[in-house]
Amino acid sequence: MYKKPLTSNKVFLIRQLVNTKIREGASVTDHVNEFNSLLSRLVSVDIKFDGEVQALLLLSSLPNSWLGTVTIVANIFGTTKLTFKGIRDLIFGEDVHRRNVGESTGFLLSTKG
Repeated sequence: MYKKPLTSNKVFLIRQLVNTKIREGASVTDHVNEFNSLLSRLVSVDIKFDGEVQALLLLSSLPNSWLGTVTIVANIFGTTKLTFKGIRDLIFGEDVHRRNVGESTGFLLSTKG
């Protein structure tokens, strides 16, 4: 027999998702994996977000040092619908670029411009 997920479980998972923030200097890959895990757990309790909401939540989970990156993404995409995969890949690329040359938003400028 199928049991409906408890509202308390849903609230707990939603709170975890919206309060998930990457710490300065922490692994972006680990953060995205944790984020994906939370999204999967939410799907298991019948809560689904479309790709754009997932992308926006992921962007909002970045630390303050990434504010320039978030601003550039917002300006580049304008009214274009974001996808989770697209934003995830941009974040991974920016992370690699930052680790190679220091804190910057150069990767996003070079891939979109």
